[in-house]
Amino acid sequence: MSAPAGRAVLTMVVDIALPLVVFYGLRAAGVSTYAALVAAAVAPLASAAVQLLRDRRLDGMAVFIATTMLLGLAASLVTGGTRFMLAKDGWVTAVGGLWFLASVKVARQPLVYHGARPLLEGRFRSDGTPWEVLWEREPAFRRIWRVSTVIWSVAMLADAAIRVTMAYTLPVDTVPALGGALWPVTLLLLQLVNGAYYEVAGLWRITGGLVREGGRADGSPDMHTRARRASLGSTQGSTGGADMGVTDDFKRKAKEMAEKARAQREAQRAEKAGESAAQPQEDMPNKTQDLRDKPEDK
Repeated sequence: MSAPAGRAVLTMVVDIALPLVVFYGLRAAGVSTYAALVAAAVAPLASAAVQLLRDRRLDGMAVFIATTMLLGLAASLVTGGTRFMLAKDGWVTAVGGLWFLASVKVARQPLVYHGARPLLEGRFRSDGTPWEVLWEREPAFRRIWRVSTVIWSVAMLADAAIRVTMAYTLPVDTVPALGGALWPVTLLLLQLVNGAYYEVAGLWRITGGLVREGGRADGSPDMHTRARRASLGSTQGSTGGADMGVTDDFKRKAKEMAEKARAQREAQRAEKAGESAAQPQEDMPNKTQDLRDKPEDK
């Protein structure tokens, strides 16, 4: 596993597990449900703070997580209701789902693209072409990430609906555990659905340089384009060969017909010449006979 992927998994584990540890630890110590929920809500901000201190910046996903957590914490402090605190994750997830959906239309690049890029760019089924280049050149690449972001948005809204329902219907102390268990289920389903979609849509063929409309980053054609051009050249060559064969056959037949016509003309001329030569020889015996029959003058 690469370093960015390892950090992402660690962050996810901290964001899911740490709030549960804080909540149930405080509850076991006799702290009220509301106070334990407030403390648990602060815990996920730790991962965003660590990233800010380490990298001196926050990426798009970290900004999203930190912002939604702060909004949820602020709303919880204002309302002061235990059930609302339990439903907070659901409301925050719903806002996040809408945020994902809005990024498809409003942002230059959708949120899932920003979340996946540090994990996958140049590491998984890649020929080394930067994703920024693919984003600029490949319409299919842009469409895949926008559709994937919509899939995330729908999943998050469904997850939010389940969380809010649990918060207002189930016993208070069971909701945090069930809410924590729901995150892995939702993420696993998202990974399966998105993974299948990436395969069907051809994402890895694009990043691997197998199928692209714009070619590689250095301007050379991709494998698919080279194969298509080779196939086209082969087809043109075979067609040209067939045309050449037809032309040669026509020329050969035309030559044979011309030679046959010339031979016929020569035979006709020879026949006429023979008839002309035989005509005087047939007249000579008749003239000799006439001279014999003529009486001599005395």
